Amino acid sequence: MTNNYIVKLKSRLAGMLSYFMLMSLAVMLFSPTSDVVAQTASLYSFSTTTGSSLDPMTGATTLLTTGNDDTPTASASSIGFNFVFEGTTYTTFWTSPDGWIQLGGASSVDQFSNVITSTTNIPKIFPYWDDVATGTTGYAKSVVTGLPGSQILKIEWFVTIPRATGGAANSTFQLWLYEGTNSIEFRYGTMGSASMSASVGIRGAQTVSPFAFQSVTVSTNLASNSVENNGVADQPASGRQYTFNPPAPCVTPSNQPTAFTATGVSPSAVTGSFTAAPGSDTYLVVRGASGFTPTAPSDGVNYAPGAALGTGTVVGLISATSFTASGLTLSTTYDFYIYSANSICSGGPLYL
Repeated sequence: MTNNYIVKLKSRLAGMLSYFMLMSLAVMLFSPTSDVVAQTASLYSFSTTTGSSLDPMTGATTLLTTGNDDTPTASASSIGFNFVFEGTTYTTFWTSPDGWIQLGGASSVDQFSNVITSTTNIPKIFPYWDDVATGTTGYAKSVVTGLPGSQILKIEWFVTIPRATGGAANSTFQLWLYEGTNSIEFRYGTMGSASMSASVGIRGAQTVSPFAFQSVTVSTNLASNSVENNGVADQPASGRQYTFNPPAPCVTPSNQPTAFTATGVSPSAVTGSFTAAPGSDTYLVVRGASGFTPTAPSDGVNYAPGAALGTGTVVGLISATSFTASGLTLSTTYDFYIYSANSICSGGPLYL
């Protein structure tokens, strides 16, 4: 193979690998976690700005009326266009007075208790999810603006913060879904000032761990895709905007990693490092008995540590340029293959 390295590592009883033979290189994908789906909510980019305005909601359709504490819409509402989230196309949504919508699905149920990793009413988008209510003057309503191909669904909540079923609504915020770009925006108007325990962000459709999400901490205006914050105590300031954009389309890498070296040798493990491949964001490391030929990785497939790839074993799917292979057997020669790939994008992973 051109520009491909196979490193043969032979371990001896003394606990040292006696030699390293540089022979050829192969390249394939590996991503930051052991099992990454190509276009999950956790890969969406997040940004924030100030000075945004609310839509006047002229001609809007009322989805929820006054006196609603926790009950979502009785039937699904039309988005008005095809909206793609995590690579899946949705045409309908359900709205809750508790500050969230559910995309698609045959039904939706009350869910005033906000837990981002809950598997109820998913996928879920939540500008301000907490136990609130429409009170005596509040509502939720929607309108679609723009021309076909670049339309925007706008949903507005007017609710009570803190929850007051018999009080007047005092908090306004909007969710915008964009046709074509499939971007998501949260826009905030005047919000009631109260110590709450809310969740703000987006949640993917995964029903088993690992769950994909973006969780915003309002006090810092930062989002995390690994730590969920279900205790947001404050409210976004008027004019604050949060934006979530889907990952860019994946492209197949055109470069392979180079300059493999092995260090940190022990009787049962070895640490390897290499020079990154320009234009690649992840690497798949595979090991096997001397002379094995790994099966080429398949685009769109994520390989977890310990998984079989032909007669080889996956060491890891990593974004770093170093790894540790453990569980090696003494007096055994191993070949290591490293594949470059792109997976922090839409439609991946794509392997060279």
